Amino acid sequence: MRITHNSISLFLSALLIMPAASQAITWEKGDTKVNFHGSLRLSVNSDDCGSPCKGPWRNGASGENLAGKSSIYASSNFSHFQFDGSHKLSDKTSAIFKTEWRIQPSLVDEGDGDSDSLTDFEQFLGLKGSFGKVRIGTILTPYMQSGVKLDPFRRDAIAGRFFVDIYSALHHTNGFGRGRATNTIRYDSPKFAGGLTAQAFLTLDQSSNDDHAMGFGLMYNTKSVYALLQHYDANTEGESSATKIGGKYKFGKAGSVFAQFESDGGLISMSEGLSPAAPQPPSGNLTVTGSNAVEGADVWVLGGTYNIKKTTLILQVGERSDTNTATNGHSGLVVGASVRLDKNFYYYVGFLQKDFNSATPNDERLSLGATFTW
Repeated sequence: MRITHNSISLFLSALLIMPAASQAITWEKGDTKVNFHGSLRLSVNSDDCGSPCKGPWRNGASGENLAGKSSIYASSNFSHFQFDGSHKLSDKTSAIFKTEWRIQPSLVDEGDGDSDSLTDFEQFLGLKGSFGKVRIGTILTPYMQSGVKLDPFRRDAIAGRFFVDIYSALHHTNGFGRGRATNTIRYDSPKFAGGLTAQAFLTLDQSSNDDHAMGFGLMYNTKSVYALLQHYDANTEGESSATKIGGKYKFGKAGSVFAQFESDGGLISMSEGLSPAAPQPPSGNLTVTGSNAVEGADVWVLGGTYNIKKTTLILQVGERSDTNTATNGHSGLVVGASVRLDKNFYYYVGFLQKDFNSATPNDERLSLGATFTW
C-alpha cells in the first residue's frame, strides 16, 4: 500500500503534538473500546562494512543501490502505529481486533523508485474469553513473539535481530513460513500453573501444494521469570522445522539476563536462503521449489541489562552457523546504553559488530537514536 508524501507528513505532524503523559489513547463507547498505540524511532547510524551495509530499512531488496552512498545516514527504523481493542459480546466473551502498520518515511529521496509508504504488520480479528484467545488473520507467530520479547531494543537500530543478525529470519517479515504468518488461525490458552500458557497456530498454504504450516509451544511468564519453548514447521517436503528454547530472569529493578537457542531442522536454512529448495531472501512468502535436505543453521543469543537509575546498559552476544561456505556463519555483538526520560521517551547509543567466521571483513555500526512510544 502506498501513501502520498503529504499524507505521511500530516500524519507524523499529528503524532508529534500528542500529549506524552499518556501511554495510549483510548476511546470507549458502550461495549466497544479502541486503543491507539504507536512509536517514532529515529536514529543516525555510521556504518563500516566490507561491502555496502544492509538492514531492514537500508537494503537492496527493493532495487536500492547502496554503492556510493554515504556510510552516515538517518533511519526511521521500525516506527509504527496501531489500533487495537475489544467489543464486549457477553459477560465472559469479547471480540478482539488489531490493525498495525509500519511507518517508512525514510524511503523518501532514497533514489530507489519508492515513495513514502505504510507496510502492514499484524491484522486480525478474534474472540477472547474463559477459553483463551482465538485469532484469524496476519498474526505474530508464537515463535517470533517469544523471541522478540527478550530483546530490550526489538525495533530500534541496535536490536539484535537486524544488523548483527543473531536471531533467525523466523523473527522477521510477513508471509507463509515467516514471523508474522498470513492466512493464520492462532489459539492461546488461558494462564494456568501460575503463569503458563500454551499456543498453537495453523497457516493455510495458498499454493496448490497445500503445505499448511503449523506451530505450537509454551510460554511461562511471571514478575521475575519468562521462559519459552516453541516449535515451527512449514510442513513442506523434506526438512522444514525449527525448535527453540530460552528465557529471561529479571533481578527486580536492577536488570536482567536472557538467552535463546534455535535448533534448525531445515526451516531456518530455507528462510535464510541457504537451501537450493528455497533460494529466496528472508522476505515475503517462503517459496519452496523442491525437497529440502539442508539443516543445521542453529542460532544462539545471550544478553543482559543493568539499570542505574534511569540509565540501562545492555550487552548481547550471539552466533549462528550455516552451510553458506562464503561466510560459514557469523557472531554478533551489541553494546549499548539508553536513558529513559519518562515512560514514553528514551534515547540510546550503541555499537554493533558482525564478525564473519571467514576472511570476510567485519561489519560495524555506531548508532545514536531516540524513541517515543505511546
